[in-house]
Amino acid sequence: MKKCFLIYKLIIFAFVLMQTNSCKKEEENKVPTLTTTEATAITTTTATSGGNITNDGGAAITERGICYSNSQNPTTANFKIIETGTTGSFSSNISGLTTGATYYVRAYAINSVGTAYGNEINFTTFALVDIDNNYYNSIIIGSQTWMKENLKTTKYRDGSTIANITDNTAWSTQTEGAYCWYENNITNKNKYGALYNWYTVTDIRNLCPAGWHIPSDTEWKALEVYLGMSQAQIDDIYWRGTDQGDQMKSTNGWNNNGNGNNSSGFTALPSGFRGGNIYGPFLDLGNSCAFWCSTEFDASNSWYRFLHEQYGSGGVYRNYVDKKNGQSVRCLKDN
Repeated sequence: MKKCFLIYKLIIFAFVLMQTNSCKKEEENKVPTLTTTEATAITTTTATSGGNITNDGGAAITERGICYSNSQNPTTANFKIIETGTTGSFSSNISGLTTGATYYVRAYAINSVGTAYGNEINFTTFALVDIDNNYYNSIIIGSQTWMKENLKTTKYRDGSTIANITDNTAWSTQTEGAYCWYENNITNKNKYGALYNWYTVTDIRNLCPAGWHIPSDTEWKALEVYLGMSQAQIDDIYWRGTDQGDQMKSTNGWNNNGNGNNSSGFTALPSGFRGGNIYGPFLDLGNSCAFWCSTEFDASNSWYRFLHEQYGSGGVYRNYVDKKNGQSVRCLKDN
């Protein structure tokens, strides 16, 4: 009897020990450890992100992937993409996104303990794409939506090629559409965009992507009024306004501390221009930028806008200029 009682106690002890070890093991398990991958390959409606699970927390991974939303701190209750696998890195292709929208993304991993999230990253899809597959951001200023970068397409909307003219004399005598890169150097493309003559701007094949157009003189005035310029000022020529140019200029990249505050978000860079005279010179990179209007002044000239790092006391220059000039283009979204 005594022997049986001893055996019974040993069995109870072993059972309690097993339970204790089991509970201790579960207490030691944790949710996974992971990070979120920065977004790449961003287009108007797609992007790529992912994550890297560096520790499973001591319990097997049962699900992993990314979750995303237009609001911060997305969870698996929002949009999610499930990826196969356990620990290690993974990639997720996100599609069906809204054009020109900001998204927040976190990688996630689930084990028996719970759900863990990686750090939050965010990205903004591009607002438009041209015929050359160049992507652009946009900015809403008042009731208008502007491209946030200079146009850099080498084709019209229908796919027709625009003449790339590098020779100075040929540029100065051209009376049909043409473009060039500043100093004929393609490394200036991504930052500053292309320089176009006015004949390109008004070609019936259309320079801007579908749903966008070259702004008229009146539409430039609407922008200036929204930024605080008076009616009397917008109808004037030469330097006008107070700080509207500073509101449009980028906060860096201009020579001689000529940067703006970019409070409008327009982000004008000092892309320079190309003269339309017989020398066809490239001028003023780092110092100024010139933008075409679609509005003709006379048979030889068109209206334009001009910003400078030093002149104009932060205002915006309005005048007419030779249609053969090479200048930057910003497209405006159709109403």
